[in-house]
Amino acid sequence: MITGRKLHLARNIMGYSQEYMAIKLQCSQRTISKWENGEVALTEDILNKYLGVLEKDKEWVDTLDDRINIVQNNHSSKDSISGYIINNHPISQEITHLVHNLSELVKAQQELLEHYKERIK
Repeated sequence: MITGRKLHLARNIMGYSQEYMAIKLQCSQRTISKWENGEVALTEDILNKYLGVLEKDKEWVDTLDDRINIVQNNHSSKDSISGYIINNHPISQEITHLVHNLSELVKAQQELLEHYKERIK
């Protein structure tokens, strides 16, 4: 079952803020917080829209706890769990892919900017 806690975790893994999610879902940041904290029940429609913004399916989000629990059980310090997940967990492949895509977008924007600067001269 997908809980608000899992949505919170998934959002953080994807690097999105509550504000970003609120803009994409056309609601308030407080509404996102209420969903994630379990103050407001998640309907199937809300869940599907939230997952659509994350570009993830239900199975990916639903199994986050299991994957993180495995990491916690195999790692002695909970204080460094975030670094361990980022560096050694399969999620790091997704993060690496996202960072690469972002770098390519920045590079393309810089090239476009240079192109327009040359046209202005």
